Amino acid sequence: FPTSLLGNINLSSPSHVILKCQGWFQTLAWKNYFYNDGFYANHGPSPGIYNFGTVGVRIVVQSFTPTANISTKYGYAMFHQNNSPIFNISCRIYSDAAGAPNVNLGGTPTLAASSFPHTTFTWQKFTWATPINLTAATKYWFGFFTTAGDDTNNVMIRTDESSSFAQDNHYAKYYSGGAWHLIQNVTYPLNFVNLLFRLVCVTDTG
Repeated sequence: FPTSLLGNINLSSPSHVILKCQGWFQTLAWKNYFYNDGFYANHGPSPGIYNFGTVGVRIVVQSFTPTANISTKYGYAMFHQNNSPIFNISCRIYSDAAGAPNVNLGGTPTLAASSFPHTTFTWQKFTWATPINLTAATKYWFGFFTTAGDDTNNVMIRTDESSSFAQDNHYAKYYSGGAWHLIQNVTYPLNFVNLLFRLVCVTDTG
């Protein structure tokens, strides 16, 4: 049974404990949250924001590797408007080639950037009308594409400069000038940047 290495002490305010379990707990069906088949996410902590939907930056992506054969269902990221954008945004899955996105495998219907809040980041949900089948142990890129770009009226997307995504050596990139580039980390210059994202998939599409 779990035991504490702390002595019996009296606190004037409520205590806070983080319990990490391993070993025989796995036999009781405990699972690592980030590696549940069909659910991939990074909730940070941040800091990090990125200006997206400019003339030069119309695609941002995050790499990930499925742990099972799955099909896409929902994609989420955190956005807010920057001034008054009039373009639309879709969520896409790209194949990988030599560590960069390659072929667009399929996207969701678009959402209007004008429907996003002006000052508060909120999770925006994108739904695949036709699921994209993904293969276990194969690297993909999950991201967002704008139908136009505007250097004044665009959106901000939340990023994670602490590189908290549980899959090592996976990171965010943007497309500009005919090439893919790493998103610059302002807070921790030697770290990769991740997107704050959720990708919900299913293993049986019926």
